[in-house]
Amino acid sequence: MLGVDPAIAVSKRIEATYNLCILMLIVAPVTAVITYLLHFYVLLPLDLAYLQLISFVLTISATIMIMEWFIRKLKPALHERIRLYIPIVIANSTVTGIALLNIKTNIGVVGSFLSGLGSAIGFGLVLLVITSMRERIIDADVPMPFQGVAMLLITLGLMSMAFLGFTGIVVIK
Repeated sequence: MLGVDPAIAVSKRIEATYNLCILMLIVAPVTAVITYLLHFYVLLPLDLAYLQLISFVLTISATIMIMEWFIRKLKPALHERIRLYIPIVIANSTVTGIALLNIKTNIGVVGSFLSGLGSAIGFGLVLLVITSMRERIIDADVPMPFQGVAMLLITLGLMSMAFLGFTGIVVIK
């Protein structure tokens, strides 16, 4: 369920999807490292682990806003491409989910960076597939009750079952 909101909001045009993917490639690895360091070097030593979720959300939001400022100053052309998608990424549960999974698995700073990078790449690929499928569905003869978001949610459900197949089949004896 992580990342369904961008799939619904952004996946109408392939250009918008590319821009969101670029932004996720910048944001996810950086915020994964920052939240990992925050948890293990601030929250745990001060016995404030119960503030983990709220501190992650605030840290991710602040980090994205600071990164936006740097991108605006250093690369104005890139900022023009991605500025509309910054609120979507701030509200994106994928970034928070990456941080929480990194803490749960305790994979270290480098592992957190690589996990954030890999998650952003995976998120981008899935979003590109959804956008491509959505563009094809627009041209298809879909019954009226299934047009729009309903067909998108059905497609997402089928895709999630297909990706579940990558985990393998476990026979319980």
